[in-house]
Amino acid sequence: SKEGKVFLAFDDKIKRKEVVKDLNTRFGLQLNNADIEMVDKAEVFGTPLAAMKSFLNLDKEAKAGDKLPGIPMIDSTNNQLRDWLASAVSVYKGDKMNLLVKGDGMSKYPVFKNVIDAFKKNDLMKFNIITNQEGVDPGTELYKQKTSKKEG
Repeated sequence: SKEGKVFLAFDDKIKRKEVVKDLNTRFGLQLNNADIEMVDKAEVFGTPLAAMKSFLNLDKEAKAGDKLPGIPMIDSTNNQLRDWLASAVSVYKGDKMNLLVKGDGMSKYPVFKNVIDAFKKNDLMKFNIITNQEGVDPGTELYKQKTSKKEG
């Protein structure tokens, strides 16, 4: 995000739950079966691992991305995205992962670099980057072409 917050989402609900189980085992997050069942209601993760239990028990509105603190990625010594990706690699075990990185155009380079470093540390070298399309200035030839195509 433009504030430098980093979030993670999984489209596969089963694997999402397995990743959280793996993190629970690796980091002793003290998640019980009821907490793990709440993973289904989490579409986006954006909280420190130490706060995972309380995050999973929030209502859906409180789990909205802009209200979350983000996954800590301060530097190479505290890059929890690296831990999330390590668990994902373990869970996917050779299954293809379609990795997408979407960044806000206002986000700062150091945050983006830390995201890429987390991918590299997990030997994830193939991913897609999603960016916002730049607007076309009104009055330019390209703008005229685009608007005439929409009208026709």
